[in-house]
Amino acid sequence: MNNILGPIIKDIRKSKRITQTELSRLTGYSQNTISNHENGKRSLSELDIANYAKAFNLAPQDLFNFYSSKNHKTIMSIYNELNESRKSTVLSFAEKQLAEQNSIHENVIPFSPRTKQQGTEVTIYGAVSAGTGEMLGDGVTTKRCYFGRIPHHDYALTVNGDSMKPMFEDGQIIFVENVEDDMEFLDGQIVIAILNGESYIKKLRIMKNCAQLISLNAKYDPIEVSADDDFKIKGKVIL
Repeated sequence: MNNILGPIIKDIRKSKRITQTELSRLTGYSQNTISNHENGKRSLSELDIANYAKAFNLAPQDLFNFYSSKNHKTIMSIYNELNESRKSTVLSFAEKQLAEQNSIHENVIPFSPRTKQQGTEVTIYGAVSAGTGEMLGDGVTTKRCYFGRIPHHDYALTVNGDSMKPMFEDGQIIFVENVEDDMEFLDGQIVIAILNGESYIKKLRIMKNCAQLISLNAKYDPIEVSADDDFKIKGKVIL
């Protein structure tokens, strides 16, 4: 565990007038190990704590009690050195922290099987590829339950593939808004594009003589779109 008891061990050792040499004999640790423990340079295991407690004729919990007591006294000693104005500031801050701590449980919404009832049924009009392309759909729709806020949209699709991770996961429902075929307006946006009969969800990049469909997953290369391709923007994904 993290070494929070090192200074306590040192204080107890000195209060009992035990040298590091004597403590080495009592615990079986080298003086260098004891020094590192006391200075916080080496972590303490539960066995270490038990060994030090035994050497001091104490219970392990006593070491933690000394730690808590020392920290309490340190806070109070600092508080007592403040002038009245600063004491008032510290007290107000402490009261605010306590109130926030006590109200945390009121803001936690426990999960229960009833949470599932909050899902909304969404009509899915097909899948769109986040990889190498696929047909957008043949008019067959499916129903899926969606959990979360549903934005205003024209239709919903599911993502097929991992090329748009981490923004879009395989199988994720996405919501799409129909747009005019104005590629300048859509430059840099996530779009549903039809390229030579196959559909994609990609980031659109418009360049001087061509366009690119760009994946967010770096392992996929951009797809070049030339003037000879049958290319159409079907919609933009609502983020």
